[in-house]
Amino acid sequence: MHYYKELPEGYINKYVIDAKRKKDSLLLSLFSILLFGWVAVILLLVRKISFIDVIRKSIEQQRFSTIMLLIAFILFLFIYFILHELIHGLFYKLFTHQKLTFGFTLTVAFCGVPEIYCDKLVMLVTILAPFTVFFAIFLPLSLILPPDSLACLLSIVFLGVHVGGCVGDLFGAFILLRSPKDVLVNDTGAKQTFYVKEEIRQEESYEESSEESQPQQPEEDSKTE
Repeated sequence: MHYYKELPEGYINKYVIDAKRKKDSLLLSLFSILLFGWVAVILLLVRKISFIDVIRKSIEQQRFSTIMLLIAFILFLFIYFILHELIHGLFYKLFTHQKLTFGFTLTVAFCGVPEIYCDKLVMLVTILAPFTVFFAIFLPLSLILPPDSLACLLSIVFLGVHVGGCVGDLFGAFILLRSPKDVLVNDTGAKQTFYVKEEIRQEESYEESSEESQPQQPEEDSKTE
């Protein structure tokens, strides 16, 4: 079984990612913008695309089609946010068969399983699933579509939005990869709490205290009489 309905004895809270907490929200938003810019700039440079030239050319040649494509892109972004959370929910459901919770705030949409504690495998697969699915679709599109087309430009923008929007998932995966294999996570949606066995922390503390308590070798007296 890949989850517990109650937190087993001996586990302690080690990390918390709370998108509703002001500090976490600001940091996630900052890194999201940086990731978006990094992905978009790299792909624009690789494809040798001028953002302004593509937009101007599209408006001059096919104004109506351009406007409709931009509207469709905005609508697709809303659909994407829903699909993103549904993919999280699908994998949570496949692994746990437990009740899901969905929601959104001004800065984040979320899906969670608040009544259980999931293991490392469930969490890694579930939180990385949307990132992997949409990245695998839109990276090839951004590389094979004609570089002077608005469709190519929008696929690059979307990929940047996608990677930036996955910043919380990527950070959670980073924590999991650095955590022991028996780490457990309670995901309420906007808040993920990571638990590790207490003895691991105690062993680390014991090793640190042992190193500090080791007697230092006395220095030889170099004085000459």
